[in-house]
Amino acid sequence: MNTLKAAAKQPFKIFNPDETGRLEYSKKGWTWVFNALYFAIYRISDRSADNLFEVLADNYKGVLGCGYFSGYRKYERLVGCIIQFRLEHLKRDVKRLTENLDLEVSAYGQRLLELIYEIFSVWHQYKDSEDPSFLVVILNIFEELSKVAKNPPNHKKCKNIATRFEEHGDYYKTFVFYPEIGLTNNAAERVQSSIVIDRYITRGTRGPAGRHFCELVWSASQTRVMNGYSLYKYLKEAIHAYYSDQPIPSLLTLKDKGGG
Repeated sequence: MNTLKAAAKQPFKIFNPDETGRLEYSKKGWTWVFNALYFAIYRISDRSADNLFEVLADNYKGVLGCGYFSGYRKYERLVGCIIQFRLEHLKRDVKRLTENLDLEVSAYGQRLLELIYEIFSVWHQYKDSEDPSFLVVILNIFEELSKVAKNPPNHKKCKNIATRFEEHGDYYKTFVFYPEIGLTNNAAERVQSSIVIDRYITRGTRGPAGRHFCELVWSASQTRVMNGYSLYKYLKEAIHAYYSDQPIPSLLTLKDKGGG
């Protein structure tokens, strides 16, 4: 785990963090995942921005692909990293506006939703193209999206969307300049799926020892999946090294590609 935490503090270009709720003796907690290209780190804690500082330190200058949660905005403000707020999450919030009984609100939401769908359509159609000119098309759609968003009807939820674009609108189009970040947070959400299932089966952890065990096993297991490592072989070698008073092998340098 220390190896993974040390790796997280290296200048990796992109991290996809995500957090999901969990229980410990009926008390609400949160499971975080910090997903990079070749490894994942799990952390069971509260939902504060302190978790970002603990894992990524206070000098991370890469790109975070995340939701519009206030903890990420605080981290960006204090550290100065780059953010890609997830368009998928914005689409979800805007879709709720289209269901509002107020006709002005629903019309505002519907126009925003049409533009968001247009961005997704262009991206999925041309993202693998060798001609980058389609990105200009996306930026033009974003310009229209921003213009519409900043002119809301007199309704609290619409004004919230307008404020979001006034303060952080540019962070919805970071993917245009860093295409590898993508439009969705699927990478982080995929590695959280098994944790969500675990939450329903086990009803959460029971104390510090259980939290620490889960963090270690989940991090090792997901890193193994991402690299094609044999988790069984790694654990076998790690246990043997421990009892032989040898250095514990690193998950990031293990070369075996066996099954397990």
